[in-house]
Amino acid sequence: MSQEPFDISNNAAESNLAPSHAYVSKKTKKEDVTSTAYTFTIVSVVGFILLILFGLDLLPFQSAAYSKTMILIVMGVMFTIFLFVGIHSFMELKSLSNAADREEQQFEEICQWFLDTYTAEKINADAGISDESEEQNYFLRYEIMRGLLLEKYPQTNASLIDHIIETIYDKIFLA
Repeated sequence: MSQEPFDISNNAAESNLAPSHAYVSKKTKKEDVTSTAYTFTIVSVVGFILLILFGLDLLPFQSAAYSKTMILIVMGVMFTIFLFVGIHSFMELKSLSNAADREEQQFEEICQWFLDTYTAEKINADAGISDESEEQNYFLRYEIMRGLLLEKYPQTNASLIDHIIETIYDKIFLA
């Protein structure tokens, strides 16, 4: 019973051509990090206040000394970790904010260049579109658009290129 070797090169080539749909904008990441920063910082501060009140027996909870000590230690460590996560997230926000602005500017610049330079007819002609299925036409157009974008902007992130192609495709062929 011999098994055929798995041809990785063919699958790798196909996966490079198909859209990834994994694009998450830096603006969305910035919003997530902002939410994380505020949430973890607020929870840690409120937690520390409650721990201090609990440690001073100002809360109406009664517990044995060893239980109280364990609660204070474990919860103190947990809230300290929360505080560090919050602080780290706030520190990350500045660079993420700058990256989000650059990415948005790059996205707009590339889309505008492409829409000013190419038309649906030009892309269809380059792709050799005939009266095939709309799905087949999408992939032919995608190939041409990806090649044109990578030729002009070779250093652009692949997931951003995919997102740009989807945006441009909608404006050119589905509008």
